[in-house]
Amino acid sequence: MLLDAARDLFMRHGYHGTTIEMITEKAGVSTGTFYLYFSAKSELYKSFQDEGIDILTRMIAEAIADRSLSTGEKISAAARAYMDFYRIHKEYFDFIALMVLEGQDELREQESEIARIIDEKTLGILRLIENIFIEGIRKGECREIDPFAAGMVFWAMIDGMILMQERDNLRVAGIDLEKMIQAGLSTLFDGVLTVSSRKTASSIDAGEQRKTSRDIL
Repeated sequence: MLLDAARDLFMRHGYHGTTIEMITEKAGVSTGTFYLYFSAKSELYKSFQDEGIDILTRMIAEAIADRSLSTGEKISAAARAYMDFYRIHKEYFDFIALMVLEGQDELREQESEIARIIDEKTLGILRLIENIFIEGIRKGECREIDPFAAGMVFWAMIDGMILMQERDNLRVAGIDLEKMIQAGLSTLFDGVLTVSSRKTASSIDAGEQRKTSRDIL
């Protein structure tokens, strides 16, 4: 009951616009009951960030699970998964993005158990992306690069572009988000993929209509 009430209120009123009193009133419980489960409003809010990260992790893992995909196709599939998360689960994206967009200091604390869990799961997503590049190097589809650094660059690029969309920067600049990500992927591929694998990443397979860097978005 607390979680359902809080989710609805946070989505409607935002973090600062929602109080513990509003949550408990909507849930039909006392303030004392709230503190039996959560130490603060920020801890409750972070539980939704945790849920969102789980959804995003699952979507990316499923998108890149096909072993027949090339490195470029897996990178594109991961980008598409993040885009799908942003569009399908916008409320969870907003929960995760709030700290970046509004700089909430109380949500940036790293001492609580839920903060530690979120940090570990976030690192898990980065490891998923890193593994794409590790496999690509092993298969000769990637240059000899630092796979974790390459994954960080990929993540910063996709995440940054979506945050630019949230801030309305892309509309002001007259740039479409999907075209921006296409351009970013193309630039990334030029830097990390071998020449032969870049050609593969730019092709469209028949049958399953497997999408690629230029068609995935």
